[in-house]
Order: sequence, then structure tokens, then C-alpha cells
Amino acid sequence: MSTDPEIITAVERINAAWRYPLSNIAKVEYEDRLNGLDPKILNKAIDGLVDECPDRPSVNQIKIAYDKHRPAQKTETVKPKHFYDRARDMANGERGRIIANCKPLFEQIKTRAGQAMLREYLQAAAWVMAQGVLSAKMSRPPRMAFDRAATGYMVWTAPNEDLHEARDLYRRGQSLGRIEIEVPARAMECFKRQTDEGFGARLEVKKMPKDEFEKAQQFHAQPA
Repeated sequence: MSTDPEIITAVERINAAWRYPLSNIAKVEYEDRLNGLDPKILNKAIDGLVDECPDRPSVNQIKIAYDKHRPAQKTETVKPKHFYDRARDMANGERGRIIANCKPLFEQIKTRAGQAMLREYLQAAAWVMAQGVLSAKMSRPPRMAFDRAATGYMVWTAPNEDLHEARDLYRRGQSLGRIEIEVPARAMECFKRQTDEGFGARLEVKKMPKDEFEKAQQFHAQPA
């Protein structure tokens, strides 16, 4: 990296200000170690050191004086994570354990489509239960939100029963203080009935505009 000419000028100021002149090697050392500093702030530091140090200061002394003159950097405030995101993080952190605990259930399902539905259910249910776990520690928790997959909406639950299923998951999380999922028997029957016909087939899918995709992914918030 080339040396900033203004830093070279600042080193000349240091050399001229004190009684012991710098050797050429010392000048290069000062230039190298001061290069990259703001020349204006460095000159302020030199102004103070001229009076304080009758002998030539070391580079470290100059840097300490420089730091005193340097304005404090504004630290960006980190916004706390939203309740739903914290619950999602908790569910994701438990994902491996949940899948491992449900291995016997996966073995009962003979099709990839059915196993995929079970995996989707576990992920969605874990998120709802995690909200319950977190809400137990809060005086005024946000409204419960749930993925339709967590309740078997239009698959294994009766019409309008999805909210009831979600509330059961949420309250179970509240009471247990942890994520422990019991897959409903009706859900397992549904997963076992799935066939692999067309599952995983490559389809020509028309790309959906980003705003429409994000809208489609929105979850449903309901009072607990």
C-alpha cells in the first residue's frame, strides 16, 4: 500500500518538532505505522504532543493521542428479534432432535410423499409450540401465528378445526415449557395414505413474481 503524502508531511512535522531528529529508517517506520490514519486527527495529536513530550514520542504514544482526538464511532443499534422469528429459531434449533424422536413414525410411512408431509407437519407444529414456550415467559405475548401445515388444514382436519388444533399446540408448548410433539393419529393415517405418483416429478413451473410469492408465504395470526 502506497504511503499517503499527508502522512509523510505529518512525519516531517514530528521530525521537526522535537530535539532528536529521526533517521531515514525511523521516518519510514513512522510513515508505515501511521499510514491509514486521518491526517487531520493525526495533526491534532501532534499539536498536543509537541507541548507534552520534549523528546520525540514513540509511534505508540502518537497512536494513543490520536485515539483521544478521534470522534467516537456510532454503533448501529441491533433491533431485538421479533417474537415469531425467535420462535422460528427455537424450532429450527430443535429440528434434528424432533426428527430423530419421530424416526419410528417415518418408518411406518412407506411413501416419500407421506414422509414429506410428516416432516412438514413437524416443522410447522414445532414453530407453533415454540411460540407457546416463549409466551409462558412473557406478560403480554403477541398473538399466536400458525402455518396451515401445522393443523392439517383441508387434509386431515375437519373444516374450521385448524384454529383449534393450533391452539392445542400453542398451549401444550406453554404448559410443557419445551417442544414435544405428539403426531395425531388422524394425521398419521393421512400421511400413510399418500402415494408417490407424480411426487418429485420435474414440472415446468411458471415463475411467480416476488411480491406474490411473499404474500403467499404469509402466516395467519390468531389470538391464543
